Amino acid sequence: MTATAYRTFYETTYRTIVKPTEEILGQAQHSSQYLGHKIAEWITRVMPERPSGLLLDIGCGDGIIGATIASDLGQQVVGLDPNPQDCQQAREQGIDIREGSFESLPKENFAGILCIRTFDHVLEPIRGLQQLAKRLVPGGWMWIDILETTKNRERFGPVGFWKIDHPFYWTEQTLRQTLMCTGWRVLDHGYASKTLYGAICQPKA
Repeated sequence: MTATAYRTFYETTYRTIVKPTEEILGQAQHSSQYLGHKIAEWITRVMPERPSGLLLDIGCGDGIIGATIASDLGQQVVGLDPNPQDCQQAREQGIDIREGSFESLPKENFAGILCIRTFDHVLEPIRGLQQLAKRLVPGGWMWIDILETTKNRERFGPVGFWKIDHPFYWTEQTLRQTLMCTGWRVLDHGYASKTLYGAICQPKA
């Protein structure tokens, strides 16, 4: 699939396929706000001293998770998502959001980057991580997570774990190794839910 076709899929088709499936599989058992509070608490524990400034929430969907994290951290956030319906829903809630993809980042530099339930969907993950490392202010950080393939297969079986919208299937080890090979230093890592594995990281000096 070309990058253009992949972007079109997310702009027009993704939500109509995935949202009902997520409800059937029970992946929405934790509310967006609950997950946001949990990630914010984790970031605060690992990085009690952080740069102030704007956060970027990539692939933010309706923006609730990122807005919750930003509020808990006392910072502002701008969202980025390719789906027009999600962008409109976020704007209706007063969330600052721009229509775009992982490959079309805003021009600003950010104090922190949130990549929540997004990296599994990225077509060029190596290039993307290299670009993100250049978009942080000194001392800036990133939260990134994946739907961990091994745990997800254990939970849903050899058929249920398969995702039409995931070009790659990540594990704990492959995520950490990819981060380290693309210029990132992992500060902490672990599970935010039963299958959502995340890491807090910074660009290597």
